[in-house]
Amino acid sequence: MRDLMELTPQQLDIVQRPLQDNDTLFVAGPIGAGKSTALWHRLLHLLQLPVRGESVLFLVPDRGLRDYIESMLTRQALVPHGRPTITTYYGLARRMVDLFWPAIAAEAGFAHPERDPVFLTYETAQFLMYQVIQPLMDEHAYFHDVRVRPRRLTSQLLDNLNKAAINDFPYTEIRERLAQANPTASEALYWQVQECLTRFRRLCLERNALDVSLVIEVFHRYLLPNPIFWAFFSRHFRHLIVDNVEETVPVEQDLIRRMLKVCDSAVLAYDIGGGYRILLGVDPEGAWDLRQACRHAVDLDDAFVPNRQIAGFASRLAGILLEGRTEPEPSPEALREHVHLYQTTYRSDMIRWVGQQVAALVESGVPPAEIAIIAPYVDGVLRFGLQEALRSHGIPFRILRRWTSFRDDAVVRALLTLSALAHPEWERFPQPQEVAEALSQLIPDLDLVRAALLVSVLYEPRAGLKDAGELDPQLRERIGFAAVERYQGLYQWIKEYTAGQPLSFDRFLSRFFEEVLCAKGFWPPENLDAHRACSRLMESARKFRWAAPALGGLEPESPQLGRHYLEMIDQGVVAARYIERAQEADAPAVLIAPVYAYLLENHSSDVHFWVDVGAPEWWRPPHQPLTNPIVLSRRWQAGQTWDMDHDLALRNRLMVRMIEGLARRCRRRAYLCASDISSIGLAQDGPFLTTALRVLAGEVQP
Repeated sequence: MRDLMELTPQQLDIVQRPLQDNDTLFVAGPIGAGKSTALWHRLLHLLQLPVRGESVLFLVPDRGLRDYIESMLTRQALVPHGRPTITTYYGLARRMVDLFWPAIAAEAGFAHPERDPVFLTYETAQFLMYQVIQPLMDEHAYFHDVRVRPRRLTSQLLDNLNKAAINDFPYTEIRERLAQANPTASEALYWQVQECLTRFRRLCLERNALDVSLVIEVFHRYLLPNPIFWAFFSRHFRHLIVDNVEETVPVEQDLIRRMLKVCDSAVLAYDIGGGYRILLGVDPEGAWDLRQACRHAVDLDDAFVPNRQIAGFASRLAGILLEGRTEPEPSPEALREHVHLYQTTYRSDMIRWVGQQVAALVESGVPPAEIAIIAPYVDGVLRFGLQEALRSHGIPFRILRRWTSFRDDAVVRALLTLSALAHPEWERFPQPQEVAEALSQLIPDLDLVRAALLVSVLYEPRAGLKDAGELDPQLRERIGFAAVERYQGLYQWIKEYTAGQPLSFDRFLSRFFEEVLCAKGFWPPENLDAHRACSRLMESARKFRWAAPALGGLEPESPQLGRHYLEMIDQGVVAARYIERAQEADAPAVLIAPVYAYLLENHSSDVHFWVDVGAPEWWRPPHQPLTNPIVLSRRWQAGQTWDMDHDLALRNRLMVRMIEGLARRCRRRAYLCASDISSIGLAQDGPFLTTALRVLAGEVQP
């Protein structure tokens, strides 16, 4: 962030707006125009004046941005007038529901208003939903024609509830809305969807359990209309700041519109071209309408267009895909100077070429931190191939993951395997290859081959681990004396633990981490990735224990809770996802990122590699047979039918929004990288590639 002295006159005017008389301002501008910088200094300006910090509400679109602002605020030397509330809309709603629970629990229909609420995480909500749908699938063949994994089923069902909540219509109307828009679909399918949602909601009300949808409904329908609550809320929060207002959902916009009428001051920042979370329910058009609800509006200059040729490429592509939109075509010479297409037959060759080009750029003086490799999805093949290619050239890199799955994390799998070994009463006996992988992750300098050799002698699935004394001297030398010594320490710890009183799962993990992994010879302090993975697992297990009263028949302190948790992860019912705090933007490493993660965290780079541009994932939304985020939005007109025209228009609009967003974040050169065949042998000739070929007039390097 720039210092106050470096701000433009427009930014300074935003920072120093009046603090009273209902001064409300709507700020619009493209990426890089300085909106977020102005909001940050506006916040500091408020806190340096005699304004109570508690009276400032700063709404942000996600927890990552919230944590970033909180960390920057912690480093400021401010007069202590209290801390502002920096939060997402859901975070605000949850906080208010928790605070006012005794006043509204009975009215909202909860069976035990005298008991505390249980707020469900994404994982525990899916676990509870699966408890609802599993007997229906087993006994009544629910969803038998739907080719979707159980985790996707539960996720889409929960998405339906969320869409009803954020668009403020009764969840009981979901079946009717989906069926009207898609009359050719199986009528029984939507009845099954509605039945599952009804049973899930009934279960939540019986157990005082609140998933995301119920938190939002209680806040929006029971708290906000309450005159006593609104008097408290509107007196408490006198100053409003909203960053990325284009990423807000309809009910959040309702709250903002209401606050604009009564607050002392407000500044809303709108990123033109943003609104990337449309499939998650955000409403950029509704956010733009808030401009009319503000007393003042300002459009920041388009001073930061990193590369007008790359932006022109994106605009021309948009003109082809979006009917009725005309854009001037950049000259072929200008395009060839700044946009380069590389196309090969095999994906492995494309990945290798990217590594070679990155190495050449770094050798020519481009800092690694100014290079980004961006894909629709960073799958295992792409991740491994890029890692190997960059390592072979000695180039540092980092992978941006806003969400991670425990099942995909080798360190977490190791911890889950060791947990099963320490709890034989769970009757979950890992396979030898799982134990070998776990030992290779937990014991330094023990590779998978030697770990498998050790396990072949010292492990049997039902008997468990054995004493290292059973190794003969020759085998002990082959494996390595230090590794065997550390294995023996691990074995001894598990033996002593199983002889005592078992702990709840999260407390077991904490003790194992402190007494074993932090001990000399195991995880060194600099192994940050492993420490973060363990921390995420402990946090998830702890929240699972907190939610146990709402999950039916599970005792929070029971050691058996860990068995249920492991089953939940293994079955794939839950993608245990946690936002990883992004590393510093100026870290000296090449950034590898999925496209949405790159856009949502507002990265920008000198050089972009857009890889797999022939993949249909640039253009194809996820398969969602049980839901439709557009049909369940406020802007969908009742009686309309969702047809191919609607579907095509949505796909084109989403892809154009992505490409234009990337183009505005690339300063010098964009490489479009494609292969004719995917890693599994499928043709890669998606709309992004075919349209790019038209724009580039066939300029393809062999």
